[in-house]
Amino acid sequence: MIIILDEDLEGNITIQEYYDALEAYNCCGEKHGPMDDEDVYIPFKHKAAFKLIRLLKEKNMSHNEFFRSCDISGDKQINLKELE
Repeated sequence: MIIILDEDLEGNITIQEYYDALEAYNCCGEKHGPMDDEDVYIPFKHKAAFKLIRLLKEKNMSHNEFFRSCDISGDKQINLKELE
């Protein structure tokens, strides 16, 4: 679980990573605002989407190519086992 929380894998869980994990797992009881070093609050789901888009661009991969690479069985659906 620690590795999942430590998004940047630098060995520590920041308060931002902690709040992101709470939001990702729908465990927060209150809305979060921007942290001290941020001007604007960006929800975790948006951060995750932005990260995916950035990684796809870095790998020069389309959204369809990414989906097909995850769809190991070729049934045009991705299940949790394939994501492992």
